[in-house]
Amino acid sequence: DVHPMYGVCTDVIIRAYRALGLDLQELVQKTKTGSGDPNIDHRRVDTLRKFFSRFGESLPISTFAEDYRAGDIVTYWRPQNRHSRTHIAIVSDMIGPSGRPLIIHNRGWGPQQEDGLFVDEITGHYRFSGVTGATGAKGKGGALKPTTLSRTRDSRPASPVVRTGESPSAPRS
Repeated sequence: DVHPMYGVCTDVIIRAYRALGLDLQELVQKTKTGSGDPNIDHRRVDTLRKFFSRFGESLPISTFAEDYRAGDIVTYWRPQNRHSRTHIAIVSDMIGPSGRPLIIHNRGWGPQQEDGLFVDEITGHYRFSGVTGATGAKGKGGALKPTTLSRTRDSRPASPVVRTGESPSAPRS
């Protein structure tokens, strides 16, 4: 892994899940989601979109901020970029001046938390809490399968992402 101040947008996602004990690099390979290159597959937005749509919960793309919860993954189309026009971010638990949730992402200047949920065209909206069988125990027919999302009191899926200002090992309330 490269230094946290370097890397690309997908590295923010990879690091967030690694902090929680979920290795997307390994999961992308075990689920045969990418091209088969364990060095780069997990760092491609299109590969992660495919992975999250297969093993997470695909949610409707909405223009309503209240539809996006802390820990959700959002993918974007950024036609103004010269190189990669795809982008990925995590929705923060903090609300910005616009009244919308902030996003945590890397646009080339290191990981940042910004009020940019609706700045670019959203191409995907996902929730992910892991896959069953990822550590060797496979599901029926030997295949990996999505986990059942745990539910909170208000029946929303529980977020697997570390909240802003919280260390990965800090207890959750």
